[in-house]
Amino acid sequence: MNQLIDQKKCSDNDKRIKKRRREQLAQARINGFAIDDGEIEPGLICVGAPIFGLDQTVVAAVSIAGPTFRMKEGLDVMTRAVKATAANISRLMGGRP
Repeated sequence: MNQLIDQKKCSDNDKRIKKRRREQLAQARINGFAIDDGEIEPGLICVGAPIFGLDQTVVAAVSIAGPTFRMKEGLDVMTRAVKATAANISRLMGGRP
């Protein structure tokens, strides 16, 4: 019986996680970058941006990660740098930023 309850909780949690991920992906598409603020690893922040290929599909990404206490203060600057780097690589690959 406990297994069924645990599976139900996990299933509901999975649905919430999937919904949140879809929302985060939509926001990342709008912003041109995504931020993980301790979601994967507590105390770690990661900023990533897509690299587009010739056919305008995402072929890779560039990111930066570090401990929260170092990243928080310069997050805007680092985000702009990650986006600019991804855009430059995209251009070199014939894609659009």
